[in-house]
Amino acid sequence: MNKYLNIEGSEEILSIFGRWPSFHDAEILSVFLDRNAHKGKHGPTAIIKVHCFLITNEIIDNKYRTIKHNIITFAFYDVVEFELSYGFGQQNHLSGIEILDIRSDQLENINYQINFDAHMTCDLHFKCSIIDVLSIEGGMPIGSVYE
Repeated sequence: MNKYLNIEGSEEILSIFGRWPSFHDAEILSVFLDRNAHKGKHGPTAIIKVHCFLITNEIIDNKYRTIKHNIITFAFYDVVEFELSYGFGQQNHLSGIEILDIRSDQLENINYQINFDAHMTCDLHFKCSIIDVLSIEGGMPIGSVYE
């Protein structure tokens, strides 16, 4: 069973990448925080845009070839305990994104612990009740180091 099936829109990510990506070397493009709810869900809300891709074993010009570049916009609802460490910069590369199911912790309406683990900047950690994939746009963002 896929643990990401409770994330609305996860099926599209799985169909594009063939599996749930690790988000290793993905990059946070933007973080939008709003105290209000969105799309009939509960607030506060965090909308986070991430450039994601797969890394192959093929080496071109001394770099691993990357494929399936997409910009994924996630929405997180009922956000609590939001922490941003190390700031936000030109490049916000990630070691990975971890989504932990914490429903057994008995936190009222809080279902997930989210960890955006950064290489150098923009470590994000928070808890939330619902996760949605708002959009997936094929291609690379402007200014990508992978162009």
